Amino acid sequence: MKFHINKRKLLTLFTTMNCFIMASFSASASLEIASANLSPAILNGVDTSLSLVPYQVRLTITKNNGSQSKYYLCGGSIIDNTVVLTAAHCLEDEGTYSTTSVTVYYLDYSDSSNPTLQTATASSSQFSVNSNWTGSLDDSHDTAVIYLSTADFANAKKIKVADSSNMTSMYQEFSNTYVANQDNETNVMASGYGKDEDGVSGTLQRVLLTGIPTSTCSSLASNNVSGNDIVCVQSPTTSTNYGICSGDSGGPLVWQDPDHASDADYGIRLVGIASYVTTDSGSCRLNGQYYYGGYSSINYFASEINSAIDTLMSSSGYDITSTGLTYSFTSNPMDFTNTSSDADDDSDTEEESSSGGGGGGSTGMILLFVLGLVWALRRRCLFQNRL
Repeated sequence: MKFHINKRKLLTLFTTMNCFIMASFSASASLEIASANLSPAILNGVDTSLSLVPYQVRLTITKNNGSQSKYYLCGGSIIDNTVVLTAAHCLEDEGTYSTTSVTVYYLDYSDSSNPTLQTATASSSQFSVNSNWTGSLDDSHDTAVIYLSTADFANAKKIKVADSSNMTSMYQEFSNTYVANQDNETNVMASGYGKDEDGVSGTLQRVLLTGIPTSTCSSLASNNVSGNDIVCVQSPTTSTNYGICSGDSGGPLVWQDPDHASDADYGIRLVGIASYVTTDSGSCRLNGQYYYGGYSSINYFASEINSAIDTLMSSSGYDITSTGLTYSFTSNPMDFTNTSSDADDDSDTEEESSSGGGGGGSTGMILLFVLGLVWALRRRCLFQNRL
């Protein structure tokens, strides 16, 4: 789907080039949605306020070829005062286009009773794509890091990254409860701003999903996917397609550690980064025995992520699972059902403070055109809905 926006006149025409969709403002600037592949958003989830998933960020990514700029939408997660995790396919250079900057939209709690939406901008020297990412899902390594030395996220809510012990417990839970091709318990949660089952986008949603054991994940995936580098998830019911689709690449997958459910952060652990989803006749599908979503396992790629952060920090010994921070949320992000709605309990996603973070300063909110059209590409596509 290609949109030319010229002054007040909007013309549309359809094109099909694999999963490519492009929206352009003029000959010198364009708005790109879902290049070469597919991105995750929420299907049959519930509208939610950012304060209920306050570690979530929205990323506006700028790519430039010297004469033309494109803007992309992705998601991410705050794990430290200076660090956001997202997907490699969000920040990679693309053909003649180089990724020049990333604007991070996040919730700031300087005034804890009145959190405000802030922005911070990272230049190309402040983010890093996994050096082992080849642009192909067959080779995995779909992780990237944004680092802002100005500690823009010091007053934001962070999320604790799952360590090896957490992952062992999580996979054991998956193995104990999962039965193929039938309804299962929910045990993980995804969130994002992308398209829902009605094709509507731009509203933050969250959805509870079912984690798949590594052995089953390996049999569903192909090529170099081992079942350990990818956390596989499915709709908890076979009758309803709860899941992720075209919208918000790089977004978080979280799991609750039952041994820490009474902690201030309710034991919520970040386990994955949205990477890809299966499709059926061109539509995102996660319900049914052979359908699933794939999240890059943060713990599996921890050494590569730590190394990237060390390089950006010009330091050594960084450990994403041991940041020395304390974590707390005002409520349990996973305490809801897939049929509930809680978006009206505050309005922190509706307006932006006039004072931006140190990296981004104050900027007016841009209009987020989240459009998309999904084509099947070997039944597996990257989750890439770009703003």
